[in-house]
Amino acid sequence: IAELRQEPAPFRIRIGDNELTSASAKGHLAGDGHDVSWDFRWTPAADLHQHLPASVYKASFADTLVHTPNLNVAARGTITVDGERYELDGDPLGQTHLWGKKHAYSWAWSHCNAFDGDRGAALETLSVRLRRGPVVLPKLTLLSLYLDGNDPPALHFRDFWKLPLARSDYGTGRYRLHAADASWKIEAELTCRAEDMIMAEYVDPDGEPAYCHNTECADARVTVWRRSPFVGRFRQHRTLTSQKGAHFEWAARAGDPLVRKRHVQIAP
Repeated sequence: IAELRQEPAPFRIRIGDNELTSASAKGHLAGDGHDVSWDFRWTPAADLHQHLPASVYKASFADTLVHTPNLNVAARGTITVDGERYELDGDPLGQTHLWGKKHAYSWAWSHCNAFDGDRGAALETLSVRLRRGPVVLPKLTLLSLYLDGNDPPALHFRDFWKLPLARSDYGTGRYRLHAADASWKIEAELTCRAEDMIMAEYVDPDGEPAYCHNTECADARVTVWRRSPFVGRFRQHRTLTSQKGAHFEWAARAGDPLVRKRHVQIAP
């Protein structure tokens, strides 16, 4: 922690030779028999994506906050893993920040901006269960879908009045979501194998652990329906798919033994 340097504007965090900014990432890790380095950059997005209702970011009751300054940008540079070099030339990238004093009791999160043939489309979702004292509150589901084009440019289910219109379920290898209002309906499903997930143990500032089950190579399928103004029925409007290009995670206060891979801590 003595090596930590941070600047709020423009955003920059530096630990030793590793650096993260709003437009670049550069660093190196070695240990447990592996060596990884990365050096790439992107043009920052013009708009900030907020997962939660706008008023929540101004309130003091939230234990955790999250937002995405770069939801869907193009990365250029290199990643090198054990001597094998990967070139990034406009590959899709997303950058999200999470901060607070305690993780939610349980949650799921998904992101995909690598849909087949739909470079401008992006999905960002969050499902969360909060605990207040001994009471675990009902699950909240928030969903945003940005489409490649202007019909419509984006569909959001994140305002307080829309929270009852979305639902989800999640676990190892699956994350399913459904949202519908008077005009639009969205169904999303992200899937992977248990062996494609890795478990990371987080420890809250108060010492309580949370277990996050994460994959970066999930399949995703998102179907959008639009209500016809003439007959009043939903008609299929768009289908987005991604093969091994989606990310999702789910977390709880206990780990799933089906996820056998573990996040490795490397001591300096």
